[in-house]
Amino acid sequence: MAAMACSTHIGAQLPRQTSGSRVGSRASTISAPSSRTRTLRCTAAAAPADAPAAKKLWGGRFTGATDPLMEKFNESLPFDRRMWAEDIRGSQAYAKSLARVGVLTEEEASTLVDGLAAVAEEWAAGTFKVVPGDEDIHTANERRLSELVGPVGGKLHTGRSRNDQCVTDTRLWLTGAVRELRASLQALIG
Repeated sequence: MAAMACSTHIGAQLPRQTSGSRVGSRASTISAPSSRTRTLRCTAAAAPADAPAAKKLWGGRFTGATDPLMEKFNESLPFDRRMWAEDIRGSQAYAKSLARVGVLTEEEASTLVDGLAAVAEEWAAGTFKVVPGDEDIHTANERRLSELVGPVGGKLHTGRSRNDQCVTDTRLWLTGAVRELRASLQALIG
């Protein structure tokens, strides 16, 4: 996984946020004059090949190994892998939004969108390789994206909530499923 470092600069591009507002998962206490705006600059660095395995998304304070039974219980990829296309679409839209507000450059956003399209091609062709540590569809896609595009892949998670990703993917998937069900019912009824 990539490590992320962000710094705030007074300048142009993003509107100033008030003290106590949230940027990602860390509180921001920017107190720039109201006539100025701020820019959030983020850099991502890939972990060295010999670095220890990444910690679980949800295991921040745990120090011991996870029991294999808990690993099996917590794994959702066998269920949510059906939402790979929706997760890719949501991530592409998010990358474009990050560029629109100045968090990513247009070049970075384009790299992410193209990388996600390559991940989608792997899913569609049945060649996507799930590896240990891919807890869900989001971590699987983000891991593969970073493998394909390098450190810029880590920037996709900037300011992003895993819960928002889950809800977005589920709503997009259900929209398609309801359309298919409606068409099937209409064909059945005549």
